[in-house]
Amino acid sequence: RSCPSAAEPTEISPPQWPYASGKCGTRTSSWSLEPSQWNIPEVYMVGSYAENFYVKEPTVDGGLTKGTIWGRYEDYVGNIDNATADIPLLLDGRWFDFGPDVLDPLPINGDLNPNWVWTYADMVAMKRHFGGVDGSFMDGSAKKVDAEDVWNLRWHRNYRPRGRVDLSDLDPSI
Repeated sequence: RSCPSAAEPTEISPPQWPYASGKCGTRTSSWSLEPSQWNIPEVYMVGSYAENFYVKEPTVDGGLTKGTIWGRYEDYVGNIDNATADIPLLLDGRWFDFGPDVLDPLPINGDLNPNWVWTYADMVAMKRHFGGVDGSFMDGSAKKVDAEDVWNLRWHRNYRPRGRVDLSDLDPSI
């Protein structure tokens, strides 16, 4: 599934992207998965939205624990409070999922980190829609988030907002 502003998959990943499992999207292009690396239906191989890695059922895989993750979205339906308005479910993104952590490095000198990691908030810090990204949240709302403010969202239970981040030198092509 792709946003109309990023409908075509990228031909070449930005140089910061180190993974062979697919091509990283940009502000104007979708991400795409390498078919030989994934055992999933073709319909899921291209997209421009990213899911919050922490909105999942607790498992042992990937270190997901009940203390960190929010659990399944279905667990919140009918049990919504004001706090869930800050928990992102889906955002415009350069990769299909991400899981920012409070220990991740912040952007340097107004631009994204030179060594990308798929989990960093950098994967959604872009100016696709009027200076930010569009997203849906656990309370069922949809809203725009400025690129500089993605570090202020409540990614997981232990995540603490980090403040507005300077992205004055953000490369507009990524």
